[in-house]
Amino acid sequence: MVLKTKEEDNSINVKISNALHCCEEFGISITDESNIDQFIGAEYLSVDIGEIIDGEYIEINIHTSQGTINIKVYNMHNGYYSHDVYIQVYDEIKRIVL
Repeated sequence: MVLKTKEEDNSINVKISNALHCCEEFGISITDESNIDQFIGAEYLSVDIGEIIDGEYIEINIHTSQGTINIKVYNMHNGYYSHDVYIQVYDEIKRIVL
């Protein structure tokens, strides 16, 4: 998932490795996709990266002048298969293992 900012060279990226193994389901979802258009043209304010919940998902909140975009990155598995999650805000990259 890539969110472009008003500054041409800056963006916010949320990615998860996509090597599929048996016994798992993984991906990225937005809490309320029906209202995503309301954020077009919004000013980026900040991002909050939550803690890993039950070893299966993490929530990322991107705060804008038009409200908050809630993103959930998940990896539901049997405890054996992990995925790398990369969260990039401008030039800063954070890696999390789910």
